Amino acid sequence: MLQISRLAKRYQGADHDALSDIDLECPEGTFITLLGASGCGKSTLLRCVAGLEDPQSGRIEIAKQPVYDSRTRLSMPINRRHLGMVFQSYAIWPHMSVGGNVAYPLKVQGVRGEEQRRRVEETLRLVGLDGLADRPATGLSGGQQQRVAMARAIVCRPKLLLLDEPMSNLDAPLRRQLGQQLRDLQQSLGLTVLYVTHDRDEALTMSDRIVVMRAGRVADAGSPTELYARPSTAAGALAVGEANFLPVRPEQPAPTAELLCDLFEPPLRCAKSAETDVIMVRPERLTLTPKEGWPSAQAEVVSAIFRGMITEVSLRLVDGTRLLLRSTEPALPEPGTQIRVFAEPEYIRAVAPSDPQGPSEPESSSPVQRAIRTPESSTFQPKQQEVFS
Repeated sequence: MLQISRLAKRYQGADHDALSDIDLECPEGTFITLLGASGCGKSTLLRCVAGLEDPQSGRIEIAKQPVYDSRTRLSMPINRRHLGMVFQSYAIWPHMSVGGNVAYPLKVQGVRGEEQRRRVEETLRLVGLDGLADRPATGLSGGQQQRVAMARAIVCRPKLLLLDEPMSNLDAPLRRQLGQQLRDLQQSLGLTVLYVTHDRDEALTMSDRIVVMRAGRVADAGSPTELYARPSTAAGALAVGEANFLPVRPEQPAPTAELLCDLFEPPLRCAKSAETDVIMVRPERLTLTPKEGWPSAQAEVVSAIFRGMITEVSLRLVDGTRLLLRSTEPALPEPGTQIRVFAEPEYIRAVAPSDPQGPSEPESSSPVQRAIRTPESSTFQPKQQEVFS
């Protein structure tokens, strides 16, 4: 449905690319999420797909039709790309009713009379706003306004639906509720969705595939379960959850050799590729309960925090490496206690430490070693525009 090839974008006066060599494919009927921190390029990429930004190079196809191609200087107008878009601010027209907002894209397409009324009512029913067509749009709650924006975006049944952090202005319980409703709507209508967020919970619960972006590049990608259990990079691992990164034996010979961490007995082992040189383990894959055959290490308890269903334990290994452990055991070990920590062998992963093009990560005292963060972009962002099919 959506095919992006070698897309690059740099804003005038900027000293780095906003997007660099982006390749991305969104099959028809899938929910793809662009996940990353502010300034990583995810909204810029979405706006390039919409036609609100022109890249410097690359190619974009929607439903096998080119809408942008730098080689042929093709840049299709927004209204011919057959897409819908929901912005972070919803962009509801305050002088129109709910029905008037939803009907506007149909008016642009020349749909009038009974057909227009039927499609507006049908779409409002899909988003749970049936019976509110005559209500002033500004008289709705934030969650209802978000649904109006969603209804307006899908009333023309677009080939592609773009959503730029549409729920970031809502409180957490409402975000979860509307997120599930959006996912149900996408599946029932078979919509192809490209969704932008910095919220890992939204990405994990709603997506068929997550694309992690960092410094204008794709840092990692996969289904939610793949990205959580088998990330390729540290940035990908940390985008969807907490992770521990362990030092490896410095003398690593050939690219096909194993990565070894001698802090554990027996040593942690992972097959090494040309890119990977860090060992990762999730906090919930560590335990203080002895497990036969599992590698273990001597550690000191730094702190233990009770969080209801789980206990978070911060540990320090003999070389000073800090680990975070999550346990369902209610007992809180005392700080300073010497214990052994066990790692589940099946879930030890080798990952690439960071994007080599990105800046270096400052050292952190956090028990969880962080991926390299990218400063927020200070480049100019043009004013948002409305997009219709």
